[in-house]
Amino acid sequence: MHSRWESIIQIALRTPSPHNTQPWRLRIKDDRHATLYLEVARTLPDEDTTGHFLRCAMGMFLESLRIISANAGFSLRHFLIENSGTSGSLLPFAELELEGSSEPSPYSDDLFQIRMTSRLPSNGVRIDPQSTALLKQTAPEFGQHYDQLDDPVRIEAIILENIRAIFHDLNVHAYHDEIARWFRYSNEEAKAKADGLDYRCMGVPAIQLKLMRELPQIMRWPLTCDFIRWAYRKQLGKVSHIGVISGSFFDDAAAVRAGAYLMRFWLELARQKLFIHPFGNLVTNPQAKARIHELTGINDVWLVFRIGHTDAPPQSYRRSLNDVLIND
Repeated sequence: MHSRWESIIQIALRTPSPHNTQPWRLRIKDDRHATLYLEVARTLPDEDTTGHFLRCAMGMFLESLRIISANAGFSLRHFLIENSGTSGSLLPFAELELEGSSEPSPYSDDLFQIRMTSRLPSNGVRIDPQSTALLKQTAPEFGQHYDQLDDPVRIEAIILENIRAIFHDLNVHAYHDEIARWFRYSNEEAKAKADGLDYRCMGVPAIQLKLMRELPQIMRWPLTCDFIRWAYRKQLGKVSHIGVISGSFFDDAAAVRAGAYLMRFWLELARQKLFIHPFGNLVTNPQAKARIHELTGINDVWLVFRIGHTDAPPQSYRRSLNDVLIND
């Protein structure tokens, strides 16, 4: 009866989310109507203190549903739900409705499988200016702006600031405990839980993740700190470009709209055979965010990332359709 929804949702499960938390759940009502929920246990209150990065992820998921619905011949409308006073493990986020017919989206369904985050080394090949122009073109429609930096001195300064912010934040108790619960130390564990930060996708040995969990202070000890900094920088490879997205974000509705843009941006990356590696600490760490403004002169920055060409990265696992659907 609900195969129409299920086929759409199945593809949308490849939508990215912070730490691969996949905070979405859905209840299908009938062939035309469904409700989207935010699963509270999959939020990140100690890192995403305003909640807007998770709202952005929900916006990405809504845009994925819209694109895939259009490719299936349907128009998708959503109505955001105000959650003031709502409590519980599942927060109603939006009502969904399939209606009428639609022309296919410019983004094909197979791009959802191709689109991945890559933490593999960049090869230093510069990005074709035409690809950059395509990445920029949809930003104004969503109240956003995309800048691509290519000055080597500034790029290195941004990378070093990201490393400093990571090392600092992993030694903040609440931040450390929150991110560590998403570490996945073996392929079996990652496959069984189908979420989180899989060591394969992080591009580091499992033992390194375990050390970050059990002994984060090694990032402050002089000898070990220098070695880990060197290893992290080496992992990034020859970084030729840093991407910066700025615009309206730290507002509930704006974050959802920014997520719609980010999803389109990421699918365009896949089409251009480009990968990004987000530097989230550059925005969530106040000192790092101020430093990024000094280095770039860009206001309202909410996402900074390495962008370029790498080998095909490992694909992260995703929760199954049964795990995401609410069948009570």
